[in-house]
Amino acid sequence: MKKNNYSSVLAQRSTKGVLIFTLMLLLVSASTSFAQQLRGKVIDKNNGAIIGASVVVKGTSKGTTSGQDGRFSLDKLSAGTVKLSVSFVGYATKEVTVRVPQSTEVEITLVETEAALEEVVVTGVFDQRKRIDASVAISTITARELRTLAPVSAADLLKNIPGVFVNSSVGEVDNQVTVRGTPTVNRVGNDNSSGYFYVSMQEDGLPVSNLTGGGIGPDFYLRADVNLKRVEAVRGGSASITGSDAPGGLFNYVSKEGGPNFEATAILKYGFEGNTNPYFRADLGFGGSLNANKDMTYYVGGFYRKSDGARYPGFSMNNGGQVRANLVKTFKGGKVKLYAKLLDDRNGTFDFLPYTNFNNPQIASGFKDTDTFVGSGEAQFNYRYFSNGPEVNFNPKDLIHNKEKMVGLQFEKSFENGWKISNNFKYSNKSSRWNMQYVLGVGTTGIDATGLPGIWGNVSPNTLFGTPRIGTLSVKNALTGEEYYRSTQTARGVFSTQLDKLPNNGFIFGMGNALNVNVDEIIDQLEVHKQVGKSNFTFGAYFGRSKVDHESGFAGQYLSTLENRPSPLDVSITAPNGTVTQVTTPFGYKNNGIFYAHNILTNNRLDVFFGQTSPIGNKFTLDYGFRYNYTQFVGNAEAQSTSQLDFPLLFAGGYDKNPLTEYDNLSLVATTPWSYDRTYKSLSFSSALNYKINDKQAVYVRYSIGQKAPDISRITQPRTKESSEFLYLEPIKMTQVELSYKVQTDNFNLFVTPFYSQTSNLAESAFASDTVANTFYNTPPVYSKQRSIGIELESNVKISANFNVRGNLTLQDPKSVYKSFWDVGNPGKADDKIIEVKDASIPLTPKVLFSITPSYNTDKFNTSLSWRYVGKSPANSFGAFDMAAYDQLDFAFGYNITKNINANFNINNVLNTLGVTGWYPPGGFPASTMPENFTKAQREANPNAVWGARTTQPRAFYLTISYNFN
Repeated sequence: MKKNNYSSVLAQRSTKGVLIFTLMLLLVSASTSFAQQLRGKVIDKNNGAIIGASVVVKGTSKGTTSGQDGRFSLDKLSAGTVKLSVSFVGYATKEVTVRVPQSTEVEITLVETEAALEEVVVTGVFDQRKRIDASVAISTITARELRTLAPVSAADLLKNIPGVFVNSSVGEVDNQVTVRGTPTVNRVGNDNSSGYFYVSMQEDGLPVSNLTGGGIGPDFYLRADVNLKRVEAVRGGSASITGSDAPGGLFNYVSKEGGPNFEATAILKYGFEGNTNPYFRADLGFGGSLNANKDMTYYVGGFYRKSDGARYPGFSMNNGGQVRANLVKTFKGGKVKLYAKLLDDRNGTFDFLPYTNFNNPQIASGFKDTDTFVGSGEAQFNYRYFSNGPEVNFNPKDLIHNKEKMVGLQFEKSFENGWKISNNFKYSNKSSRWNMQYVLGVGTTGIDATGLPGIWGNVSPNTLFGTPRIGTLSVKNALTGEEYYRSTQTARGVFSTQLDKLPNNGFIFGMGNALNVNVDEIIDQLEVHKQVGKSNFTFGAYFGRSKVDHESGFAGQYLSTLENRPSPLDVSITAPNGTVTQVTTPFGYKNNGIFYAHNILTNNRLDVFFGQTSPIGNKFTLDYGFRYNYTQFVGNAEAQSTSQLDFPLLFAGGYDKNPLTEYDNLSLVATTPWSYDRTYKSLSFSSALNYKINDKQAVYVRYSIGQKAPDISRITQPRTKESSEFLYLEPIKMTQVELSYKVQTDNFNLFVTPFYSQTSNLAESAFASDTVANTFYNTPPVYSKQRSIGIELESNVKISANFNVRGNLTLQDPKSVYKSFWDVGNPGKADDKIIEVKDASIPLTPKVLFSITPSYNTDKFNTSLSWRYVGKSPANSFGAFDMAAYDQLDFAFGYNITKNINANFNINNVLNTLGVTGWYPPGGFPASTMPENFTKAQREANPNAVWGARTTQPRAFYLTISYNFN
């Protein structure tokens, strides 16, 4: 009985054990089925880790992001097949199907695409993000768009960006880029490098140069060629903290890098500018990997170009090119890039055309839009600024000769726990040598009434003390010897004209602008990023040092005929005794070495900055930042002018010791150099709140206060030590508010951005003379304030798979809150006074900018038609007249001849319309150099006067053949 009981208990326990064991097996089996883990790694085509990529199990809420080494893991997955969706900004989203469990790590490669890159923002933000998530006003010109354009300059690429006004009418260099109504410049001379004062032109995230002004404009060293991958254009407040000394905007030209496989592009471009003047250009770029792992790549590219220009003076207006290269090594969590550039290029700029009718501007009778008055390239000569100085050669055919040698090193590294560090360093040596002729005014014959400027009053012992010059003046064509003009003076004010047949009854009076600038420059930017949860913190420092040797002056004054490709005028005076005095060089120059200024200075710039981006809930993102700027100009200056003449040399006949060669008699005395130290400190701030309505829509509001130190032209402006002592300028201050609504879908996007911008501390100083003291002086600075209210609209509509329309519209109302300036009156300081005007106009700033570009693209061909409209703008601050509105139509057609060969045909300015972009008043020199002084009453008193106009460039044709090796 007991035995049976024991057996029964044992059986029961055995059964229970089996049940427990079976249950445990089932649980283990279930856990194996429902708690699997999947591990993987996200990489790019160069096997580099992609950090922060999104990895989502399709059809579920399960997801994660890749870590510092690109690795990720997904837990609690069911056994079987799952589909993963992997995405990252700038890369095409990839879906992969994998089995769970996997014995090895899943490797997923993402590929960059142009379409994805269009959505990516790297400029104007401290962290890379999609455009829909970025609270900045930014537009991108992609590689696809770049292939269809035929820009006249690097700046010209920006002309269809909303809120941006580009004046590229002068040629390939010396352009203007202004943003949201910031002041522009009425170029009378040929130095417009301050046309980039409020913005930063960048290459791969660093400014082209620390400096603007004084012939050191960034576009002298910036070229768009085969190296260019895309352009990112930021307008508005975020630039105050993400860029150095650039409150108006950032324009970043991003370069190509090599890929894992060898690729090359050869481009030949031939065309005609101004209808018939030939243009030739060749680009070559190639790159690939250098090792088996394909984690070391290279890219080399450059161009050579020669063109006669739209207005041909008899010698090439653009001649030269550049080479750029980079070497990239990627490694776990980062990369290092070594890059370099060599540029050697000569560039000319276009001058004014004679115009009539202020209300409806027309080229004066007898002239056409392809005429040029830049002067003969034969006018070469040697001159000196002062008697014991070196001899300098002036050669107009050398134009603006720009050179740059640059080398840089960029480093990026991501660490565990959310840390990332990057540093970008470059050293460059830049130089610009100017040999430019530009028109100061147009004179007319009738010497009895007006006199040829500066001829009868030429500096010489005969005229310095009021002694009448007696004799016969003869004006000849220096190239042909034909005599155009002859007049005899028998006593002061008594003339007798025997010959008067100058072409078009007039002559050109101009200057030979001689500038010699050398810059050694270091730029370095360090950034440290820290990811804390979903917040990103950025700490950074920017350092720039520019050592500048800056010589500026006038090689002399020149006279030439008033006609297309003018001939120099040879002027001489024959005394009654038969002695001949040569007033000009054989090629029309006189008063050689008339002005000189020399500055040796160092510009030091140090910025420290901080930025934070943090989500607030699921919909809001807050970003804000500060930037502290320290700018210093320290150096020595010496300046000479006609108030410091070398009288002994003058009476001795100049530095050639011949009193009968009058053109070299004027010589200057070297002054005692003076030193200066100008320091500017400022703090900028910007903050924005972005609200993401959904994945396709968002709005943001941004408030910014940015400051800007004076440029180098303001530092080198003082002509005497005394004026230098009080010509200290306050930093310019920009206050900006912008609100934006963004819609972005697969077939449509729209960005609407109302803005308000106020610019204060706009300094003005007059350069005046005191004939009693026989000196020149600068008046103390006075300040103005202006504001601009407007709205920007940018849209891109994909109407069908092949048909697309892109458009931009800017409406703005720029006004001066108040404008202060000096009225220097008569020579001397006694009657100098400050005038203040309220609600003055902002000159040359259009109220309407509009462009629309429909395009049609297939696998075989593409075509587009771009129409751009620029509204009317005030001619000067006091509304003497309005510059007429103008438009331009550009056409492009591309055809893929084979898989590797592509042809593009472009017509710029199809209808050959000319818009006036700059002007000078009638009346000749010196009135021509003072457009701000021209009044409405003067215009009404002489409505048929001939005045000078700088215009957009005439029609041009280009054919481009590209061959891709891959």
